[in-house]
Amino acid sequence: MDYIVAIDRGACPPQSLENFFHTLSKKKPDVLVGVSDYDRLAGIMAIRPSVLQLIPEVGYCDFKEQTLNKLASVGGSILALAIIPKSIRIGSLSGWIEAVSYHQINGEDSHRERRHIERGSCCIDDSADIGNAVVLDSIVMPDTVIGDRAVIARSAICPGSIVAPGARIIDSIVSDRVISINSRQEYSGRLP
Repeated sequence: MDYIVAIDRGACPPQSLENFFHTLSKKKPDVLVGVSDYDRLAGIMAIRPSVLQLIPEVGYCDFKEQTLNKLASVGGSILALAIIPKSIRIGSLSGWIEAVSYHQINGEDSHRERRHIERGSCCIDDSADIGNAVVLDSIVMPDTVIGDRAVIARSAICPGSIVAPGARIIDSIVSDRVISINSRQEYSGRLP
């Protein structure tokens, strides 16, 4: 059975679509809508081509509001399937960081031991060696070392960078070659 699969590029995709396509082949609805555990749209929908005949030829038509209502009124089958735990929009940098952080914390490989505190939207690579530090709304890339008592806030720590114990990195970008730090802040140098 043929379907048109529409994917919203602004939605964080699920880790797998296996359950979505399995349900599609078993239930064979006219429309299958992927949703979160809280019934929010998950950014994927499978539509039988015959459903498109319900769309008016002229004028504006909101598929979710108008076409799905019309399909229901003529006895069509619409099925919602929970495929993700949380619906996250990724149309902005903060949304993207939230999505990556959420999947990192809740994914299958998320059970690593943490000595540091994470708050807000953080994206921390598994290879980063972070001491007893605080990371807020920041990105920590591969092979970085962050010393104990360091505070990283609203910053990006690039691959291979070393942040000294007790350093305060705020509103900054730190790399192994270039350090761009807000002039109000302090940088305590590299570990030996």
